[in-house]
Amino acid sequence: MKKLPFAALCLLVFSAFAHAAPRQEWFRNLSLENAVATSDLILAAQVTEVTEIKLMRGGKGESAMYQYKFKPARVLKGVFARDELSLGSADLGLYRLDDMKEIKQGDFRLIFLGRSEVGYRNSNRLDNAALGQSLPPLRDAQDPLLAAVGTLLAVNAEADRGKRVSLLVNGLNKTDGPGAVTLFKSLARRSVLAAQDAGVTAAVTKHLTDASPAVRESAGQALRAILEADYLEHALLRESAVAKSVEALKLADLNAFARVSILRALGAAGSATTKNAAALQQIAGPPTLGGIVSIENVAKSRAVGDLQADAPLFLIESAIPVMPLDDESGYSSAAEYAIARVHPVKAAALLSARLVRKIGAGLDARIEIESMAHLPPDNAIPALIDVSRLDLEPDEKSALAMTCWKIAEQKPDPRLVDVLSGLLLPDTSSRGAAIGALLQIDNDAAAKALQPHLREEQNLSRKLEIAGLLGRHGIRDGYVFAIEHVSESWLLEDAVAALAAIQEPQAIARLREILETSNDVGWNTAAVRGLGAMGARDMIPKILTLIDDLRNPLAPAALIALADLGELKTLDKAREGLASRNDRIVTASARAAGKLLTRPGVNDVDLRHKLATLLVDADANVLSRTAALDALLALKDDQLDPALAKVVRESALEGSDLLTRVEKLLRDRKVKL
Repeated sequence: MKKLPFAALCLLVFSAFAHAAPRQEWFRNLSLENAVATSDLILAAQVTEVTEIKLMRGGKGESAMYQYKFKPARVLKGVFARDELSLGSADLGLYRLDDMKEIKQGDFRLIFLGRSEVGYRNSNRLDNAALGQSLPPLRDAQDPLLAAVGTLLAVNAEADRGKRVSLLVNGLNKTDGPGAVTLFKSLARRSVLAAQDAGVTAAVTKHLTDASPAVRESAGQALRAILEADYLEHALLRESAVAKSVEALKLADLNAFARVSILRALGAAGSATTKNAAALQQIAGPPTLGGIVSIENVAKSRAVGDLQADAPLFLIESAIPVMPLDDESGYSSAAEYAIARVHPVKAAALLSARLVRKIGAGLDARIEIESMAHLPPDNAIPALIDVSRLDLEPDEKSALAMTCWKIAEQKPDPRLVDVLSGLLLPDTSSRGAAIGALLQIDNDAAAKALQPHLREEQNLSRKLEIAGLLGRHGIRDGYVFAIEHVSESWLLEDAVAALAAIQEPQAIARLREILETSNDVGWNTAAVRGLGAMGARDMIPKILTLIDDLRNPLAPAALIALADLGELKTLDKAREGLASRNDRIVTASARAAGKLLTRPGVNDVDLRHKLATLLVDADANVLSRTAALDALLALKDDQLDPALAKVVRESALEGSDLLTRVEKLLRDRKVKL
């Protein structure tokens, strides 16, 4: 056989690479739910004409824009009554010449359009994203991706989040490729409900062995989110997830991102993984991609930490002392996370030793300081005290303050006060987190540490928090700030809390004078709330007159103030207020009822029921519902769990703080949906 010349051989090799499949599929991480919800017109269209228009800039430079004509083949949302749609490259959000040229005559594209002052424009424009993410390519008007868009349209129209999950599960059973990826993105956003859907196990796990790496990656990401949200620890879900994940990791395709997402899912599966020898072998085995800094090693280390599994830890433990000090791969952070979660005593010593070595070498030691946040407080605190004695750079001090804050949230330990005292200088990045940690610790030493820095604080809300802390420990320096800002509506709650903590003797007289002489609603509201919070019981008769008619502008403040004062005559007015059409009255009534129902001997079943009804009322104001939630929590009411199970299904709450809080409570309380 005649041998090819070297140059010809190289040409063949490079030609093969040029025609090889792209490194990443265009639909990796494709997410279309927001585009589906916000677009006015969604259509599949074929490009019938592409025209380049040359433009001169300054008489010397030439640039181009493109004009495209589309023939609509299928309308999925909205109405398009013409035979042809013309759009410019700017209308489509295309500003790079490569993107403009990528749209060719004969192509089919999925187009999401919104209305503008001049007509239609692309409502799915994505900064720095590939063209396919913004204008997904289609095979033809029957492309399977369109069925997934149809599923998302149905999801957007459904008010019940549980039914939204069922629609997504059904859609995943019927689609693959780009459609599966975007449906997985939507399913992961509803992981709490998905974890308790009977059909989710089969719908998700079957895609773990899909031929497409992008689909496998998205399936692994969704599965991990669902497993982390599975607070009831369903055995079938977890065991099936582990078995299918092991099968997926044995595939010949070594796509790094798909493997990483599936390894992280194994880490979220808990005891189902640790009981499966094959799964543990995948986590503990040698890295498939080679190299101690591979992203696969990072994922394996994170999985070990998530599992808190001792078995595979020896590989990580032995790697930390020999790991390059200037490692930037993320492996060192992942390995430190793992050992901190599994062997805190060993971890504290290893982290401290590595930190000292890095500082001695002139390197940044933030990773090691941040890793100490994963230690139990009793292991972390002595290590953090030692770290504070080292010569730290500003960024390292900021990391130290943030780590102390995280530890103080778990255990407000007085030993951290000395560490934090040195991190309070103004105009330093460590100051905010250090103050947050001291507010958590909340003892005499923390108050003394913060006292000299009260006047330096520029953020008024934080200044009032500090004033309240000082007041709780007998220091009244913050009184002037609290009394001066109590009339500002956005600072009212912080200022009232500070006044109640400070208990300045002259404050009640000053507030009484304001209420008697001022005609300003803002100041009178502040005076009423302040008098209630400070326990001015002699003012009860006066404040009671303010709720005779709930239309009184001061009635909301009076309801809360009377509840603070423990005046049980307020109960009937609170009951009346819960039926009001005024959101401020409803919110104040819920707050007042919650406070009064906790008083000894008060057990108003009807009022408790009204609070539960308010919490589940989808038409009620979110602030009112939040007040009802706070009340039911304080009362430890039996109606709370069923109410939470109803609220979590409301699609209108998606993205809200209330829903985030409800989902956390469901997890903490192990509520079966």
